[in-house]
Amino acid sequence: MASRKPPRPVAAVVLAAGKGKRMKSERPKVLHEICGRPALWHVLQAARAVRPTPLAVVVGRDQDPVAEAVRAWDLEPAPVFVEQREPLGTGNAVAVAERAVSRVDDVVVLAGDDPLVTGEHVRDLLRVHRRTKAAATILTTSPADPTGYARVVREGDRLVDLVGEDAAETDPHLRSIREVSTLVYAFRREDLYKVLPLVGRSDRSGEQYLFHVLGILKEKGERVSAMWVDLGGAMGANSRGALAMATRVMRERIISAHMANGVTFVDPATAYVDVDVRIGADTTI
Repeated sequence: MASRKPPRPVAAVVLAAGKGKRMKSERPKVLHEICGRPALWHVLQAARAVRPTPLAVVVGRDQDPVAEAVRAWDLEPAPVFVEQREPLGTGNAVAVAERAVSRVDDVVVLAGDDPLVTGEHVRDLLRVHRRTKAAATILTTSPADPTGYARVVREGDRLVDLVGEDAAETDPHLRSIREVSTLVYAFRREDLYKVLPLVGRSDRSGEQYLFHVLGILKEKGERVSAMWVDLGGAMGANSRGALAMATRVMRERIISAHMANGVTFVDPATAYVDVDVRIGADTTI
């Protein structure tokens, strides 16, 4: 009987350094609650689904509240913290985590304010990434309003291009595309950290954006894959409006799961149940 191969090692990098100016809040945006738990808690639960070693959380300077909150959740394995000293963008955030993810085959990257991404999504993303032998794989979705997001042009599960908003507005075909990129990726570690130094800074913001890695990889002849998921029309939780939409989607998921397990909701639209709540079968609410 042939021996089973050990699982390929994977690391997870969760980006939690953003201050979230659009929230208009003193509280870090990743600590705003959705259905009873902070957004970052939901993201870390999703990341843990692929059993990453390590699970690295990138925090900003003076972001002790984020690290303190994560430690209080007593997650296993315990996350390691990486400091991004200057707010230089998502590409820089992943770059500063390089030493923390030194001995793995693949790296999964998630945004700390994207709580609707589930463990199943992350497992499926990694599965597609490895099955297609891609250098990078991006998670995509179709929001209610795609304005401001990079549109996805694809052939099957192969990413052809990410088109910025300016180009989409001048091309009717591109404007009709509803599929957009998220901030959830899987990378071959070697390819990721080989091309990250080639990512330039934006003339407008001075930041390095992680999605530019995809274009560089494609220019080098590497395969980039894309996997679509249904996030209920929401996109992250980086503003009060987006937080409300994400809360609605998650609340619907929670209530649907309880109903599938034998709970009756007389009026699901007016019911509010937090993610940690347990309800016995044949209960009526």
